[in-house]
Amino acid sequence: MRKFLLSFIIIAAAGHCLAQDTLPRISVKNISNQIIISWKNNYGVKIANINIQRSADSIKNFTTIGTVLNPLNKENGYVDGKAPNPTMFYRVFVAFEGGTYIFSRSQKPVIELPKQIDTASVVRQNTEDQKKLMDFTAPAALQPAQETPDISNPGEDLLPPTRKFIKPKPPTGFVPSKFIYANRENNLIVSLPDADKEKFSLYFFDEKDRLVFEIKNIKESYLIVEKVNFLHTGWFYYHLYDDGILLEKYKFYIAKDGWVGPPPPETKRPIMTEPQ
Repeated sequence: MRKFLLSFIIIAAAGHCLAQDTLPRISVKNISNQIIISWKNNYGVKIANINIQRSADSIKNFTTIGTVLNPLNKENGYVDGKAPNPTMFYRVFVAFEGGTYIFSRSQKPVIELPKQIDTASVVRQNTEDQKKLMDFTAPAALQPAQETPDISNPGEDLLPPTRKFIKPKPPTGFVPSKFIYANRENNLIVSLPDADKEKFSLYFFDEKDRLVFEIKNIKESYLIVEKVNFLHTGWFYYHLYDDGILLEKYKFYIAKDGWVGPPPPETKRPIMTEPQ
């Protein structure tokens, strides 16, 4: 599984915290002991193959640790979650149609701390919006038919009735979200209509409420987050925001290869606090 690449949806997914270089230059980051190699591709259809290589030396003894599934992607990358040590050297091998090839310059990972999520304004705005939803005035088209009031004595009778917002009951059992769900290959599908017009952000947590990674400012309506990014199988949880407003908070299950049937029960229900 590790030889396959997360399509660079995921590197951009990690919150746009990676500054990518254009091939043959690459960026190599160490984020929470995950080595992330990323780049931009301006070569177009000329590229036939891209391999990621690793060595304890900067100029020799390189071995291939992964292959890019789609070398023509404009933005791409690879996650090395099992590096022997954080001082390894990395480079990419780029093969072109016709047999020519190049190597990028080898380089060590640069340590980069994950960005902290400032949620004070998010929580405050979300609370205000929830209060607005609890009491709202129904549109005229939804009002029940009533007798025409006596306009000679205007008063409270002229005001439209107030309806109280009724929060839907949560589903019983496991019902996948229509926005975020795992496919048959156990990769995560993120389907967000009008993503180019909104400001969607996603935060992923494990069963112990630990932030796994985040995807900020999503502009693609359909993304595939490869399962390698979750590092292990099991239940995961997410918060979906639009411009700081919490839209959905739910779960999904990443199964082992070949798994058939419904997901197993959760081993621990998380508290699901807001991301810190």
